Formats: sequence, structure tokens, C-alpha cells
Amino acid sequence: MPTSFPLALPYSMPTRRLPAPLPSIAEITSSKQVLSAQRGERFVVRVGEHYVVKYGRDIDLIEGENMLFVRESCNIAVPEVYALFRDKKTNVKYIIMEYVPGENLMSQWRNLNESAKANIAAKLHIYFDELRRIPAQGYYGKLGRRAYFDEIFMSLEDDGQKRICGPFETESQFIEAIVERYLETDYPQRGEYLRRVLPTVLVGHLPVFTHNDLQRKNIIVRNDGTPYIIDWKSAAFYPRYYEYYSAMISFGHYKDDWHVWVGNMLHEYVAELGWLDTIRRELF
Repeated sequence: MPTSFPLALPYSMPTRRLPAPLPSIAEITSSKQVLSAQRGERFVVRVGEHYVVKYGRDIDLIEGENMLFVRESCNIAVPEVYALFRDKKTNVKYIIMEYVPGENLMSQWRNLNESAKANIAAKLHIYFDELRRIPAQGYYGKLGRRAYFDEIFMSLEDDGQKRICGPFETESQFIEAIVERYLETDYPQRGEYLRRVLPTVLVGHLPVFTHNDLQRKNIIVRNDGTPYIIDWKSAAFYPRYYEYYSAMISFGHYKDDWHVWVGNMLHEYVAELGWLDTIRRELF
């Protein structure tokens, strides 16, 4: 039976399916194998032979839900999720996942020859085609009909609540939200211009499930050559072009050929990229 989202938390995989007993909070926080740390508040650590744990107060457990959804909905390489929970005493949230032995593509890419790059790109192209085949859920937004957490929509009311973040029922509402965000800038006249022209450019795209952060840091190539996609915190149902846009917004930071190969991994939407990137630059 398909899992219902939002997921009832805490979540834990049945014991019979676990590769080993789940680590305790003490075992997680005392791990010396720190794979990543940000501001001393968010950590990714390896615990034992089988587990990687992402934890911190600002972790969004929807990342784990997204991974469960993808593994249930299509056939691409994503780490198994074993548990999702929040420590009520500390408000620290934990995602316990499968450890994937391999190398992060960020460190590997420059050392790969053309054949190896082509092989990885071809596999990722298949993965993202698989994602596109997940049936639309009838809205634009996060899994479980939740609002986006996306800077192109984000706006704060006086009470600190975000608005114009969806979820949106139609493509027209999605586009209008971008316009409304722009109307809050010092150039509201441009917002009116966008209200007229964006529906002629960003039109005809059903919502598809989107990883929304295709970067080398989010790809682990397992020892057998299989690429695994990690870091699903930004995933949601977006228009079809959004995967390409989010993958290419760091175009100016590339010092090698990565951006060239992105076009071999994803279908390219150059016109949509140009408009959204211009809007993002002016907003931020």
C-alpha cells in the first residue's frame, strides 16, 4: 500500500529490515566520523558500518520523506531511509540513512576522463527521466501539499509567517506568485511587466517531482560505479523546467566543464532558465 504523506512521525523502518540495530542519540552525537558540519549546528556523521545520520535543529525531516517517496515511486539510486524523528527535549531532528561507500562527485569530477563523465551523465539522465514519470499530484508545492521553501517566492509578514509560497493549484498561480514577490521590490513596474510576459514564457509545464539541487556535492559514486543522488531537502513538485534552472543557477561559479555536462543529464530549458535567473539576480 502506498505511503501517505505528510508522514506520521516519528518513523522507523521495521526491525526485520534493518541492517543492524539503530544507533542511539548518544552514539550519533559522539561519532568521530564527521562527514559534514555547518555552523556547529548541523552535522552529517557516519555511525558504525551501515549508517549515516544527518542531524541538527534546523534539519527539515521532509528530506527523509522525499527520499522514501522517491524509493517507493521510481527506480533510481537513493540511500535507504531507516528512521526520522525529533528529540523533544532538544528539538534536534535526526535522519538515519544508509551509508553508501563511494566518492563524492565534487572531489572526483576533475579526475574523470570523458568516457567516465559520459557514463555518469547517461545514468543520471535515466534517473531524472524516471523522476519525471512520477505521476503529478495535482498541485505545485512540497510533498504532501505543503508550501515551498524557495527564495524566489519567499516573503515574510510582520508576524514572521511566510506567504506566496504555495502550494499552488495551477500554473497560473505559480507564475503569479513570482510576480507578487517581485512587486515587493523597489521596481514594482517591472512586476507588472512580468505579469504580462511570464505567462507567454513559463507556460505549458505540469508539476513534476524535482530534486531541485543537482550539484556535484549531491552525487556519490558508489564503488561499483553507481551514482547515488543525496540531499533531497529542496525536492518538490515544480514545473518541468525547474530542475534545469536550479542546476544551472550556479553557472558563474563553474571553472570547468560541469555546466556542459548538465545538458547531458537533464532536458534543457534555456529560455525559462534565462528569465528565472534574471529575476533571481534582481531579487537577491
